[in-house]
Amino acid sequence: MINRSFALWVLVGLAGYLSFLVIQAYWQYVIFAALFAILCMPLHRSMRKTMSTSVAAAILTAAVVLLIVLPSIYIAVMTVRQAPSAYASVLTTFDKESFRSLFGVSGDQLRTLAIALNDKLKQNVLTNAGAYLNQASNVLIGIGVMFLTTFFLLRDGSKLVRTLVRIAPVRTDLSERFLNEMNATVRGVILGQVATALVQGLLVGLLFWALGLPNPLFWGVIATLLSVIPILGPFLIYLPAGVYLIVQERYIAGGFLILFGSLLISQIDNVIRPYVMSKSANVHPLIPILGVIGGLRLWGFAGFILGPLALAAFVTLVDFATNEDAVEVKTKKSSR
Repeated sequence: MINRSFALWVLVGLAGYLSFLVIQAYWQYVIFAALFAILCMPLHRSMRKTMSTSVAAAILTAAVVLLIVLPSIYIAVMTVRQAPSAYASVLTTFDKESFRSLFGVSGDQLRTLAIALNDKLKQNVLTNAGAYLNQASNVLIGIGVMFLTTFFLLRDGSKLVRTLVRIAPVRTDLSERFLNEMNATVRGVILGQVATALVQGLLVGLLFWALGLPNPLFWGVIATLLSVIPILGPFLIYLPAGVYLIVQERYIAGGFLILFGSLLISQIDNVIRPYVMSKSANVHPLIPILGVIGGLRLWGFAGFILGPLALAAFVTLVDFATNEDAVEVKTKKSSR
């Protein structure tokens, strides 16, 4: 006879798999909704003292839209608008005689390459216009899903946590400890990565502006995005810019940019991220580095948080498994 409990869990697994298929196209938006909910949860708990859970969740969801999403969209639009100008300035630099003599490349070769790349880009846009429009509509739907999920996670998050603690096959205190550590890890990784990237991108943009380099907003945003990826970083922006200034015979400005970038901007990564993570989560500094690299490769941009979270969960579960008290399951405890 098939054990009823086993059969029930088989049905649960099947239903879970079907549920994943339903939300598969928008699972990354659900992940980001969970991140927003985790970050806003302490404030939500405070607001519940003076208003209902639903009102507090609605206010915080609206705040996420106004304070995070809308400014991000504005910066993205301004960055796209500056992209042609940045592209033109790069071509102008390549066309200088000093640059050609420095790297042994002729202007005709560079212009031919630039024209070929430009034509290929235009052809790609024309060929895949329908796919891009479809993708844009999916993004809009995904953003709606993200905000809706954020609201319900804030409103019903405490119930979800209680359910997870109840069904976990370990003692209640250990389940709560595991969820708290995962919560702290999420906060530490997000705040550490975002704070580091924002500071590095801001410094690159300000340096570009102070030194009179073109399109400081565009290059500051690109430096911010590159800062998220540990192996890459803002040096891919300030180092070529320093060479650009040297080619322009602005030797002091170029040398200063390269030196300042190497000694300060790139080193911020070794100061802000470990500090923020040590304040928020008790994880080894190697975990977010390896987690982000592997996570981005496996899950795309969502791997930015999923990778470190997976490694942190593994380390925590190993700690539980090697602790004799941690493996005491509830069924065994209730049978005593």
